[in-house]
Amino acid sequence: MKLSKGELNKYIDLYLSDSYDYDSDDAYIINENVLKPVKKLILESKTDGMTLLSEVYSRANTRDKAVIDDFILYLKNA
Repeated sequence: MKLSKGELNKYIDLYLSDSYDYDSDDAYIINENVLKPVKKLILESKTDGMTLLSEVYSRANTRDKAVIDDFILYLKNA
């Protein structure tokens, strides 16, 4: 899957909006805490967004990996 940085940031916003609407408050906060920093890194990075997301995933703890996995599934279904 190849997305521009702008598209990836848009999908992060959409994912967080859906999470806010449909998940528990705790789940939304976790999702936001994982993906908001990624969004900032995407804007600052010279690599493409999906590569950066893979790098973040490789360094993430189990809970954060679950959020990223769910976000990637969200992207595939978008």
